[in-house]
Amino acid sequence: DGTLTTLSTSSQTGGDRSATPSATSLGSYGGRIAGGGQNSNTGLLLNFDRGGATDIEDDSNIGDNGNKITVGGAAVIKASPFGDGKSAMYFDGSDDSLSVATTINAGLDDIGTGAFTLELWVNFSNITSEEGIFNFSLTGNNNSAGIQIAYRGDYSPKGFNIMVAGTQKTVNFDAQIGRWYHLALCRSASGGTVTFFIDGLQKPENGSGSGGASSGTGSLSWTASGTLDIDWAQLYIGRLAHSSGLFFQGYLDEIRVVKDVAV
Repeated sequence: DGTLTTLSTSSQTGGDRSATPSATSLGSYGGRIAGGGQNSNTGLLLNFDRGGATDIEDDSNIGDNGNKITVGGAAVIKASPFGDGKSAMYFDGSDDSLSVATTINAGLDDIGTGAFTLELWVNFSNITSEEGIFNFSLTGNNNSAGIQIAYRGDYSPKGFNIMVAGTQKTVNFDAQIGRWYHLALCRSASGGTVTFFIDGLQKPENGSGSGGASSGTGSLSWTASGTLDIDWAQLYIGRLAHSSGLFFQGYLDEIRVVKDVAV
């Protein structure tokens, strides 16, 4: 396993910012999260390291069984084809997804206006269209009180769409096929300050328009102080809540959601 690192935050304006490492999160691909399921703040932890192709275990610290995870389409745990000796969840971009049971544990359902961290590893097989990576939302395509990460390969320039409690920002990024990226989306408890990291670099937002990524360099943080303590009806990994799904194609691994902590 790789060295364990975490990500620092900043409110300065400008380009990418390197994060200061400490010892509570992921480092190189495959590094296990310190504490893991023993961390009482961890509400969801999907390592995809079980032997069965759809034998998915939530290792978060919420009881004996964790959250129930349901496979949609043909999403399957596969040995990574990238020579790293790991396994990961593969999505074919057609109809594959994972759903977390709507009877979600209180550790996720009462985030409220407080802090949280969402982190995961992603490896793209398609970088030309809109693809949903993570979507916790209300009924319908409604993210006013939800959390969403999508990749917009159809934007020019390409980038990530980030939604937290109804506030949307675009982060310009030209992802490459067949490469692992570590993503971390954090919100602080004080003022709802949101930060987004790619491979340990704090990335600036590039506007809030939904029609295409804005040019230029914006702030390294933004505010999304809305309430997230709602009964999420749609909890998807590998797709969006949109009627057409906007399914992800590629590999996802080591997905973790932490309440009350912005690492």
